[in-house]
Amino acid sequence: MIHIESAGTIFRKLMGCFWVTYLAKALLLVGALFLFAKMAPSLPPLAVGLFWALLSAAASLGFAYQVVVRKTYKQCALEEGGRLFRLNNGRAFWLIAGFIVSAICAMGIIFEAPKWDGAEWLMVLFSVPLYAGVFAVTKKALKGEMKRPFLTARLIAWSCGAVGVLLCALFAVLVFMQPAATFESADAAFLAAEQPFSQSPSVLLSEAGKLTALIDGLTTYGVAKTAEVSFPGYVIARLIIAASALFGVAGLLGFCSLKGSELKRVFLPLENLGEKDVHRSIVRRYVVLAAALPLCLTALFAAADFKAAEVSQMGEFTMAEKVVRDQVGIAAYLIDGKYYDQLAVEELVGEMKGRSEELFGKLESEVVPLVNASFDARLTNVDSYLDWYYSLPADYERLGNLITGSVESYASEQFKAKIEEGIDDSQISGKLEELSGQAEALKTEFETRLADCELSDAPTWLLTAQEMSPTDLFSGPLGPTEKLLEAPERFGVSAAAGMAGGILSKKLVEKVLKKEFFGKIVGRMSSALATRAAGGAAGAAAGSVVPGIGTIAGLAAGTAIGVGADYGMLKLDEAQNRETYKQEIIDAIEEQRAEVLASLQDDK
Repeated sequence: MIHIESAGTIFRKLMGCFWVTYLAKALLLVGALFLFAKMAPSLPPLAVGLFWALLSAAASLGFAYQVVVRKTYKQCALEEGGRLFRLNNGRAFWLIAGFIVSAICAMGIIFEAPKWDGAEWLMVLFSVPLYAGVFAVTKKALKGEMKRPFLTARLIAWSCGAVGVLLCALFAVLVFMQPAATFESADAAFLAAEQPFSQSPSVLLSEAGKLTALIDGLTTYGVAKTAEVSFPGYVIARLIIAASALFGVAGLLGFCSLKGSELKRVFLPLENLGEKDVHRSIVRRYVVLAAALPLCLTALFAAADFKAAEVSQMGEFTMAEKVVRDQVGIAAYLIDGKYYDQLAVEELVGEMKGRSEELFGKLESEVVPLVNASFDARLTNVDSYLDWYYSLPADYERLGNLITGSVESYASEQFKAKIEEGIDDSQISGKLEELSGQAEALKTEFETRLADCELSDAPTWLLTAQEMSPTDLFSGPLGPTEKLLEAPERFGVSAAAGMAGGILSKKLVEKVLKKEFFGKIVGRMSSALATRAAGGAAGAAAGSVVPGIGTIAGLAAGTAIGVGADYGMLKLDEAQNRETYKQEIIDAIEEQRAEVLASLQDDK
């Protein structure tokens, strides 16, 4: 008959197997650590303190076990009943000291575990079977080499050390496969450091997280600088920093490999080698002490967190924030309610100012020569205008047009047509449009790059802010550029107009209209009409009194007289006033040139 064992029997047998027990405890430990790492930033202070206490207790018992085994070895050399014998048999001091050291190491793991990525968690998980393999190899190597009371302790110590070294080697491989981080400053490294506890309900944990981030940031910055000099040195530096956590994981696995009978030795009197079947009772005060230490740590953490919460409400900054500000405080500009890195903004402003001035220099080097050439051409046309003006056909053309039009408007149109003859200012408008487009692109780039300087991820308590208005920010570096953007408008250039000549000639005519000589020209043209009318009437009268000539002949004679009189008056006016008119036209052109150049070469 086949005997089928119950599930409970099978379970007890499995749990009696050393490796099954080890794997169960190790995987439970890794799983608890993983869950805590994911939940720690949102856990209440009491839960964090309790987990810290349990992790510290586990690590301290492993440490205490090694101390007890070492005391057992020393016991052989001491005389029973002596003072040193009694001191050696005690362990309260080592339980307390071991717990304190373990609490410090456990806190390091608590702060580091939430920052581990997938590769690091896989490495921690891989360490579970790795430890089992190393333990088995070490046990085989030490078989028959050591006495039973010392064998397990030596196996655990050597296995933990070997696993720690192997984990460090594996970590070094991971570092070699990743590019080295680079930071421009220590504050940039601090901001890049992960701060999983920044929003933790535990004020104490949040404060400690800020200080940890400061240490991480400064360390990372130093390591990054090392990478610039020597990449192997960078790997070694990263390895030294990670070694404590890696050996801590190995130590916890060592605790998981302890059998209950071996762990019990921490609370038993020291055994004498050679004694057999001697019953030794558990020393209760050690059990009470071992149980009281994690409870005290939990209570102490809760009390400290409560006190930290009270203190944080008393000032503008907490103690941790003051320390961090002193070390890596960031100078910032406050612009329209947003914070910007002051150094980055000043560097950007300096660059934009240089490029803006360079672009403004193109206005002086490329547009000013075109403007000068345009006005020089107008100066050349002055003599042509006066030659035309003092010609008899032009005089009759004016008289013919003035009968139906305004004297002033016709005179200005004549002046504009002759002075602007052969002048094309389209190059000026094209160049202005081109430079204006470049100025607009520079302004857009400035705004885009300014947005990149925003300290959106930096906590406000870390910033030393100086308020600045957008007008002050843009007026400095983009002052010359703003003038370029206004230049086409000042010249009347637009997509519809497409030319600068229209506005130049218009302003020039307006200036000429105010000159004294123009008033004389208009006056002469008006008097010429009266002279012509009087000459015609006189000829007609003469035709009616002189027999045989008639009225028509009299009109012709009057016209001839008028032509002669006009020509004579025209030449007389030219002899008396041409040079004066010429100089006044030249002065008007030069005044207009000066105004245009002043608008282009205004102070930056």
